[in-house]
Amino acid sequence: EIQKEALYMANINYKNVIVGVIIFLLLGAVCYLMFKPQQVAVLDIESVVSSYDKALAVEKEIGEKQQELVVFLDKAKNEINKGKTEKEKAELDAKYTAEYNKKASELVEYSKKEIEAVRNDITAAAQKVAKKKTGSDVVYEIKAVVAGNVDITEDVKAELAKSNKETEAKK
Repeated sequence: EIQKEALYMANINYKNVIVGVIIFLLLGAVCYLMFKPQQVAVLDIESVVSSYDKALAVEKEIGEKQQELVVFLDKAKNEINKGKTEKEKAELDAKYTAEYNKKASELVEYSKKEIEAVRNDITAAAQKVAKKKTGSDVVYEIKAVVAGNVDITEDVKAELAKSNKETEAKK
């Protein structure tokens, strides 16, 4: 009788130990997943922009349009100075000022639109690469993160180049 009871108790203790070990392992796994060090995707945005063909083309085009405005202003000043009377100069000044304001406004709108398109391209590429590399689509500027990061700069450059080639092929 004592032997049966001892065996029965040992069996219960054995089951309790197994259940305890399983619970311990499950809790350990949950804690590990909750508190494991997170890898953060970082990006050197300056490096990406300075190597992105579309960004460089937009920058060049905006610069050219700004230069055209400077040339326009020089011509307008010369024309205004050719006016014979103060009234004629004031009329020319009003005419050229209105024309300049229109051109400048168009340039600002064009710049906003093109810069936003470049920003969207870079953001989409960065999120895609970050998701693949770290499991998250959150990306920080490289200068903002000290440690625990995954630099995705070169991968984003490659993704943008690939995307650019696909776009060119469609044209």
